[in-house]
Order: sequence, then structure tokens, then C-alpha cells
Amino acid sequence: PITKPPELGHLLHVSAFYVPHISLPPSSSAYLTWPVTERPHPPSNDNNNSKNNNMSWSIWAPVPALMLLLLFLLDFAAAVAAPLDGCRAAAADVVATETEAEPEAMGLKLIQKASAWHSSRASTPLRPGPPLQQQQQQQQQQQSSPSPALPQLAVTEAKTRTISVYVYDIPDSVPRGDIAVNLRDDCRQPKVHGCVETATVGSEEWLTALFGTSEQVTIDGGRTVACRQMTAYANARILYTTLQLHPERTTDPEKADLFLIPIYTEDWLPDVATCPTFEEVVELLPHLNEENAGRHIWMAPTPGWFGEACPPFYAHSNDPSAAARLLSKTTKLSLEDTESAPESVFWNETAGEAAMLGITWAPPISENLHSVPYATVVSGLDDKDLEAWKKVAFDTKRVRSKLVSAFLNTTHGMMQALITRNQLQAICESRPDACHHKATTNESLSASDFQSFIGELLEAEFCLQPLGDTVSRKGIVDSLVTGCIPVLFNQYQAKLWPWHVGNWQDVAILFDGVPMDLIDLLEQIPQQRRKQLRSNMEQIFPRLVSHKPNDMRPGDFVDTILQHVYDLNRH
Repeated sequence: PITKPPELGHLLHVSAFYVPHISLPPSSSAYLTWPVTERPHPPSNDNNNSKNNNMSWSIWAPVPALMLLLLFLLDFAAAVAAPLDGCRAAAADVVATETEAEPEAMGLKLIQKASAWHSSRASTPLRPGPPLQQQQQQQQQQQSSPSPALPQLAVTEAKTRTISVYVYDIPDSVPRGDIAVNLRDDCRQPKVHGCVETATVGSEEWLTALFGTSEQVTIDGGRTVACRQMTAYANARILYTTLQLHPERTTDPEKADLFLIPIYTEDWLPDVATCPTFEEVVELLPHLNEENAGRHIWMAPTPGWFGEACPPFYAHSNDPSAAARLLSKTTKLSLEDTESAPESVFWNETAGEAAMLGITWAPPISENLHSVPYATVVSGLDDKDLEAWKKVAFDTKRVRSKLVSAFLNTTHGMMQALITRNQLQAICESRPDACHHKATTNESLSASDFQSFIGELLEAEFCLQPLGDTVSRKGIVDSLVTGCIPVLFNQYQAKLWPWHVGNWQDVAILFDGVPMDLIDLLEQIPQQRRKQLRSNMEQIFPRLVSHKPNDMRPGDFVDTILQHVYDLNRH
């Protein structure tokens, strides 16, 4: 990613202007840049055989197939020509009139043009494509038969299995001449409420530094529940602190099943000059070797995109450095991975934004990378508060006052995400009776705004969750723990967090793009189906909760990670 130059074609990515109900294969997005450029195709491995076979065909044999292909192309062209022409016209108009404009202004113009084009077609009926037809068929089946229960996952073995963990004793920084090499920075982050490492274990100061401030949310006309307002990138400090106090922590590396590398940054784009080198990291890990590298856990609390962690986190097995090749074999964790945010799909979506901002930022490239969910607002609660929360969030008899809730930031993010959010905002504005939406900003929520936000999720049946700045967004996890059924609009969102969530169809509503009749479709989902989804969400709830580090539970967020990493390296 660091060698690819920014191009105007990346900024004007036509596939960002989503055409509702027209499905294209994932690989097609790589070919839909504007202006269109040729991409090389891999050569055939069997050219000689193909040539001989072609020569033996009758000259008339291909005619029927060609006729069928022609008919298909004519039908397909009629279906997609107008929408794609509209997209290209919107982009071309901007380029023609804004050639001398600043890149940022051009980007805003593109968003405005695309949104206007979508609005102009809002009243035009479109033929539902396969994704929507399948959704409607599923709804009809759900009306006639109850949904199957969510299957129990292998992680339940955590009730009987014990795993010993070795935590490396590494300072938060080491000197390199006049530079302090940054190894952990959570105590220096302005959004973090205090320093875990200097607070007394078990104190409120310690809990606040780990999980955020304690808040009370009022719902149902006076009923209150407790939660915590934590920062988005808290996972690494929670994992590190929990394993320091793990009941099976060992100081003997020979007895360890797993190892934790406590090197991470909560800074979205760390200063590479203060990052450790491959060799410096390996020097801090005296027990790391080829045999046990996979049993070493290394977490980036961010989405894990290139540039969001220090370079050693992206070490590759083909690197000329022996230290890099060894680090590439460690098991890495972040909010996203190469399955949920593949470079082949999302490179063009982010290159334009990265170029405008003047930063190095691209989809994840780390080897042996696995995605884990954001820390939730109920992490760090005691048993009494957790039980009170569950009675509210998953009570199938409680009447929720709102059908749809949406919190949408339309000011930044990937182009595709911005278009989707603008579409959802327009839909909500057209149906204020059913959809309650609120524009969000990059600023941290005040305590009252946070309480209002969580209260909204607890009162809504469905929560709209488009792409965030990347594929994931913290709101998806907030929906799952509040019992607000997530509504997802991108196929790659359903590849997130398989260890902790499992099959997304069991806990969410999935669309491929934004259907024009979104609110109507959600209204038609029967109550039985909604109750089943909420019941399934309650089943995965324990895996989304991080308990107090001195009171870790089998099957919770941290234990789920340990069980799966252990299984990956059982040999």
C-alpha cells in the first residue's frame, strides 16, 4: 500500500455511488474506477490445450451461446445503463466544473451531486434484485415457522479448560538516543480517564481508567440502568490488565500456553519516528521463537488498518528482516482483519481520503490477523448491574417506543459510507413517524448526550448501522448489547468478529445496499422474528462483556479470545 500513488481515479470511485438492488461480484469494484483504466488479468495456465480445443470446434458451435449472451447483455444494459450513466454524469459534471478546485472541495461536490442524483430517483420504482427477494422470502418463512435457536459455539469449552498465560514485563517506553520509543501510550491519551498502571487495583479510579466513567441511563419513564462511557480503542488496555491479573498467569515461560505482547498504541496514526523497529520488538521478547510464535498474542486496539499501528505489527513472512519474519507468525488482533476489510475491495475507497489528508492509511495487511469487537458500554459492571441491564435490554415483553433509530455522521469517512449515510438520512427524514435519526460529529459525547444515546438504543427495535470510517463502527456492538437489532448494509460487515458474534443472520438484519422501502421492510418483520433475534443476542451477550480484570469469567470477552487462540495453536 505504501508504494501506490494517489490517483484522481481513486477519489472518483464510481462504485461508491451505490445502485440499489443491482448486485455485482466483490471483485468488480476493482474495475469500477472513473476514469476507467484497464487492469491486467492473469494469463491462463493452459494456453496450448485451449488453443487445440478451439481449433477442433465446429465454426457454428458457438452461435447459440453467442445469441444467448447477446440477449442477456441487452437486458442487462437496459437495467443498469441509466443508473450508471447518472453516476458517471454526476462525477463528470464535478470534474468538468471543478478542475481547478481543491481536492477536499471536489470530494464534497461529489457527495452533494451523488446525493442529489439518488434523491431524484427516490420516487422511481426499481425492480428488486436477488438480495431483497431473498430477504422477503425469509420474512414469509419466518411468519409461518419460528426461527431456529442460535447454535452453541465451541467457546463454551471455556467452562472446563484452563489456559496459562505469560505476560511480558515491558515498560511503556524505552530510550533510543534522544528519542523515547513508544511501546504503550494509553496513560498519555487525552481521551482516557486516568492511568490504569498507576491506579490502585479495584478502585473507582482504576475502573474509570479501564472502562470509562460510570453513568446512569433513564428509560421507561423513570427506570434507570448503569453503564460506562468508554473510549472506542480500549481493548488492548483491558486485555493487558486482565491478563496481568489472570488466575492462571505464570511467570515460567516453559509452562505457558499463551503469551501476551503488551505493545500497543491507542493513537489512531502513531508517529513512526517514535515506533519500535522489528529488531527492538524481538529484543523485548526473549521467549519468542519459531515454534511458539503463533501462541504470542499481539493486539492493536484500532481497526488495524495500515498506518494505525507501528510498522512491526504489519510484519510479513517475505520480509528480508529475520526479526520481521518471526513477528509475522504471531497471532494478531484488531477491530477488523483482511477478511472483513479486504484490500482488493476497500483500497480505492480510502486512497482518495488518505491523499487529501496527506496520510498513509490503507486496509489491513497484517498476517495471522483476527477481528474482535469493540469494548461495550456494559463492561466493568458488577453482577447486580449486569443482571438489571439484561432484564431491560432483552426483555421480549417490554414495548419499545421507537421502531428505528439512526445516528449518522455525514461529514467524513469512505465515499461509499458517506453515500449510504446520506441515503439513510433522507429515508429517515421522509418517515419521521417511524425513524428517529440524529446527526453526530467527531466530538466526544458529553455525559448527558451519552445517556441520551444509550437510552435511544434501549428504546428502539432496530438500529441502522452503515459502514463507519472503516467497515466496523462501535455502534454495532452498542446495538447488540442494548437489544436494538442491528441493520447492516454491507456484506463485509457480516464478516466481522466471528469468534464473539458467530453467524450475523442470527442477530441482525442484512441488506446489500439501501432499499428504497427500508422502513416498510422493517415494519413487516413479524414480532416472533424480532423476539428470536433478541433472544439470540442475549446468548452471545456474555462474549461481548469484559468483566473487571480481577474477576474474569469463563466465556467472557477476554476468555473467548484465549480459547480461540489456544485452538488455533493446539498442535
